[in-house]
Amino acid sequence: GSFFGNILGFETTIAFTLETASLGILVFGWGKVPRVIHFLANLGVLVGASLSAFWIVVANSWMQMPRGIHMEGTKIIVDDYAAAIFNPYSIVSFAHMWVACIESTLFLMAGICAWALLRNHKDGAFFLRAFKYVLVLMIAVTPLQVVIGDMSGLIIAKHQPEKLAAAELHWDTNPAGEGAAWHVLAWPNASGTGNAFELSVPDGLSLLLTRSTDGSVRGLNDFPADERPS
Repeated sequence: GSFFGNILGFETTIAFTLETASLGILVFGWGKVPRVIHFLANLGVLVGASLSAFWIVVANSWMQMPRGIHMEGTKIIVDDYAAAIFNPYSIVSFAHMWVACIESTLFLMAGICAWALLRNHKDGAFFLRAFKYVLVLMIAVTPLQVVIGDMSGLIIAKHQPEKLAAAELHWDTNPAGEGAAWHVLAWPNASGTGNAFELSVPDGLSLLLTRSTDGSVRGLNDFPADERPS
């Protein structure tokens, strides 16, 4: 409550209010407000939704990597709001989510334009021009999302190695000179000490996390049982 509740309060008062008010003008003001106001309402939705995503992701990222606090018994005391808000995971996590929203919107717009063109819509020239713009943006944004996703993985590997090992079902630290495999598909065994089944890319996890085919990646069995993600 001391931090998480405050951040969600910021989201409601700062972002959600702007977003919903702008969306109301955008949807119900069509043909009723000047074009400049309608355009500003578009920007209001963009800014409001982006701020909303920022505060929500900050709250989630802080739960993953809490900073700027100390505990007094069971109560959380915030010492540094800046450190708590801009924790190691928040900015990359927000960028990953924000670009994902942009990417999803672009694919939706491309689908609508393609559907209209296939049906020989009377405004075909408009939809063709829009499709070309969207396609260019898709080509630029999609690789960017891959890069940001890679950065997110590197941050988790640095600050939460046990979480990364659990997520990748990587149980044993790879010996020196050997790479850690990246499990594309795996199923843990009943004892929870390894995988009963795995489909893997040799040296893939080492390459992703260390940029080397034989880089060391700590396995989940190296962590005490009470420190492993459940």
